[in-house]
Amino acid sequence: MLKKSVKIAFILLVFQMFSYLALVGLGDLAYPDVLFCHQGEMPAERGIFSLAGEDALPASAGTGGVLRQNKTVLALGFLPVKTVQVQAYPKTEVVVGGELFGVRLRSRGLLVTALGEVETASGSRSPALEAGLKKGDLLLTADGVTLSTAAELSKVLAKSEGRAVTLALEREGKPLSLSLTPVSAADEGGYRAGIWVRDGAAGIGTVTFRDPVTGVFGGLGHGVCDGDTGLIFPLKDGDVAPARVIGIRKGENGAPGELRGRLEEDDLGDVLSNTSCGIFGKCAPLPDAVTVPLGFREEVTVGDATILCTLTDGEKREYAVRIEEIPNPRGGDKNMVICVTDPALLAQTGGIVQGMSGSPILQNGKLVGAVTHVLVGDPARGYGIFIENMLKNMPE
Repeated sequence: MLKKSVKIAFILLVFQMFSYLALVGLGDLAYPDVLFCHQGEMPAERGIFSLAGEDALPASAGTGGVLRQNKTVLALGFLPVKTVQVQAYPKTEVVVGGELFGVRLRSRGLLVTALGEVETASGSRSPALEAGLKKGDLLLTADGVTLSTAAELSKVLAKSEGRAVTLALEREGKPLSLSLTPVSAADEGGYRAGIWVRDGAAGIGTVTFRDPVTGVFGGLGHGVCDGDTGLIFPLKDGDVAPARVIGIRKGENGAPGELRGRLEEDDLGDVLSNTSCGIFGKCAPLPDAVTVPLGFREEVTVGDATILCTLTDGEKREYAVRIEEIPNPRGGDKNMVICVTDPALLAQTGGIVQGMSGSPILQNGKLVGAVTHVLVGDPARGYGIFIENMLKNMPE
């Protein structure tokens, strides 16, 4: 009898353990590790899960104006399953964007985009490959000389006259030192390494929002990436300039469209960071501009919305879209699927095209996110990022 009781108790214990693990898993789905709300509020209950303590977060400023508190997630009101951080933002209103702008970035070091061979008197050689360099490496110094431009690297290689050059670099964020020995090129002479590098990037996109008081802005909704490596471009500094559309390549199935733009010479402000969730910087404040409130993930619903963007006539206009799906409620820049329904925008662009990245998404009078990508197989559809994912990547 005792043996049978022990067996039943063990089965019940195992059942309770698996039930708890199941609740933990469900709680992780219901509540991501970071939640967002406005100060003076609390995130709502989600099914059988809630946050411990019913008091709203205080309406007071924390670091960078954001109040952060850890809260325990409870199942059925009493069983703790995880801890999350709640970030409470002031009930700030922002100037909604939609204007086209140009971005000019300067690299922190030199980004290796390709490796090749050098024709010498004795045959083909690849000094860069022989030294162990890889595509995507970030060259910081050569023989102690800080590298900011490709010309500076060429000068160091020429000065070496074939002697080994010490390179300090970063690979996947980790420091590394390599020795590279240039070779004499047979055609034009001079010493080469068989390496292609990039020291800058430029393009156009759309402003998502601006702070009317500080002048801080966010745009694109995704990072500026190098076209050859696919990596986030390593930013040293940069600036933004006015841009205008000079042509539109309409999107088609299998062939994304594009806004063809031209950057003006004027300097509107500085780029401070280039992140996976957008670029951020600072420009002159806009104290008299019309503002809108922010809407966080909990307020976004499947249904009608609008986007703001600027096309060939230089005028910012609002176009109808529909939020069709919210497949990714957490991080990243593909949080919702949107579909362009506005006949005028479909007629001009075919839907979402390159250059519209950063176009603000508005729902129920609030800024809830930004356009980020087009679906290649259906240019009328694309992805959007939640506004909070942009906010948490802003420089403090």
